[in-house]
Amino acid sequence: MSSSRWTWHPYANRGLKDDKAAGIVGWTNQGENDMRALPTGRQVLGGVPFQIASPKAAVVLYSVSANTRSCRRRSPAIKIGRRADALFFLHSLAWGSEKPFKYRVNYDDGSKEDVEIVNWAAGDGLVG
Repeated sequence: MSSSRWTWHPYANRGLKDDKAAGIVGWTNQGENDMRALPTGRQVLGGVPFQIASPKAAVVLYSVSANTRSCRRRSPAIKIGRRADALFFLHSLAWGSEKPFKYRVNYDDGSKEDVEIVNWAAGDGLVG
């Protein structure tokens, strides 16, 4: 698989783990219940290359159910600015409902597509 590198790290507002000395809040802000075991740097996950940033690697949004009330309520518009045959999203979820969020992909021709995320852990464990 050929891939083109693009970084969303400038949008990251949380770390994979809490680091109070550095002023970094972990993605869930739950102490050691975090993503500290996720290796950083270039990783190939499911056959797809990803660049996992450090110390801030996560875009965390506001939730009434979590300690994220200081976070933004909506994701910033992130412009990729290049042609793609496929998009791969690497994400995780804490305190989510069955259909917690969606990605909206806006194309240069003005069309858009919503990619709804289904939380398999909130339902019967089956996706589809």
